[in-house]
Amino acid sequence: AIGVPGTVAGMTLALEKYGTMSIKEVIQPAIDLAEKGHILTDRYARGLNGRAPLFSQIP
Repeated sequence: AIGVPGTVAGMTLALEKYGTMSIKEVIQPAIDLAEKGHILTDRYARGLNGRAPLFSQIP
């Protein structure tokens, strides 16, 4: 993943000013995905495997 400097700070400011959820509620789904991952369908896995040669060229 990539980001631009200040993105998280800007999103946090917007959440604090206009949001109705806590920062923890907002980021918890991302934390869960990072810790536990997610299930790939067979179709998605085949698609990734088919692109393995392309991925291997990217450092």
